[in-house]
Amino acid sequence: MFHDPNFAVKFDKVFETLEAQPPGQRPPYIIESSLTVLRGDRPRRLKETNCAMVAPGVESWTDYSNKAGVGRTSGTEKVDRVAAHFAQLAENVPYLQANFMFGLDTDQGDEPVELTKRFMDLAPFAFPTINIPVPFGGTPLHAELTAAGRILTTMPFTFYYAPYLVTTIKHYDPITYYEKLIELYSHAASPAMLRRRLRSTSHRLVGYVHRARTAGFRADVASFRRILEMLRSNRQFLAFHEGRITTLPEFYRRISERMLGHYSELLTPADRTPDLSPADTPPHSGLDKQQ
Repeated sequence: MFHDPNFAVKFDKVFETLEAQPPGQRPPYIIESSLTVLRGDRPRRLKETNCAMVAPGVESWTDYSNKAGVGRTSGTEKVDRVAAHFAQLAENVPYLQANFMFGLDTDQGDEPVELTKRFMDLAPFAFPTINIPVPFGGTPLHAELTAAGRILTTMPFTFYYAPYLVTTIKHYDPITYYEKLIELYSHAASPAMLRRRLRSTSHRLVGYVHRARTAGFRADVASFRRILEMLRSNRQFLAFHEGRITTLPEFYRRISERMLGHYSELLTPADRTPDLSPADTPPHSGLDKQQ
């Protein structure tokens, strides 16, 4: 498995190493990369070096266009160009995954959802992942949202992954955000979409993967619906996700206890509350100054 930093940055060097192996002895591999570098003769070279899966990051229809290699293009035009690029990759690689984020500050209204659904329809052979933005420490997103007071400060780090929302979204209230997540995941996991995915491949193993991941998406929809029901029925739960109160809801406390198991005895509630203050900057040594 090659991640973007150690594959795309040294793309040709990695390819030369792979191509140096005898054709019958090249092990299958997976890459996570931006679409920008997957141009020219590189899709063909992926096939020749036995690439089994490519997971490019599209991220957003209104942002990150440099990663998609479409310049300033956005909206429907970007969707169509990206889908066409995925179709070219599909001719050379058995399995494709398209990575998206939903809930960026550039996302608003129905457009991001409709455009992502359009991409799914145009490229059913590319399984989508739809990620909730997570403000991991030390990242620009963390610094930006901390300064804006948009991080749920008492939400334990345990919940810094889907299906949980640990920030306030700029253009969506929590209820609307989860409704739209459900709409996206339901479209991706619909029986009609699964049928189209299965028709798009002759690889039996890829078909099994499509079925398994579709089942996983349907389980995710159930998780989103559970949180959405809490937002609609519990005023304090909604107030927490709107950033109006900081008391951690019992819903999350119980999940945290269950996940920690016996280790929960070792951590007090204060221990589980994140310290979101910036890390101290280490002092520069004399050697650093000389360099």
